[in-house]
Amino acid sequence: MWFVLRTSGPPDSLAASARQAVFSVDKDQPVTEMKSLHELRSETVSREELNARLLTFFALLALVLAAIGIYGVISYGVEQRTHEIGIRMALGARPGDVVRLIVREGSRLILVGVLLGMIGAYALTNVLAGFLFGVKSIDLPSILMGIAILVIFALLACYVPARRATRIDPLDSLRYE
Repeated sequence: MWFVLRTSGPPDSLAASARQAVFSVDKDQPVTEMKSLHELRSETVSREELNARLLTFFALLALVLAAIGIYGVISYGVEQRTHEIGIRMALGARPGDVVRLIVREGSRLILVGVLLGMIGAYALTNVLAGFLFGVKSIDLPSILMGIAILVIFALLACYVPARRATRIDPLDSLRYE
């Protein structure tokens, strides 16, 4: 049995009076625990908060690793295509054209990754719904925000090697091979 008492002062000051009131009604009724609502809430929600914090940490770690992976793949692709990029620039391609080419190719990888991620996220909604309070299992604003953040990081990871590719000297790249 639980009793909830509302007080304007500190809850601990009311404990002795509450215990005395219970004993005045029934001397055999045990009063085992007296906690403030804040303590009770902390005990019941602490595990869920830990799970949510861990989930957030691993999501951020996954975001950073994805950005590093995309950067590595695009950088490697740019390095492999140094000769081609040099020829394009020697034939009159502007730096903006080279950046658009590389970012467009990276965007295809991002699109495939986002689509596969959405399929995986949809499959795991019931598992993740247990960690979320006040959020539907398919929360469109949260999903769109996650996708937007991932796409921004991924495009930035594509842009850096693309900008570096525009600094390729056409004569050096022709001598590269």
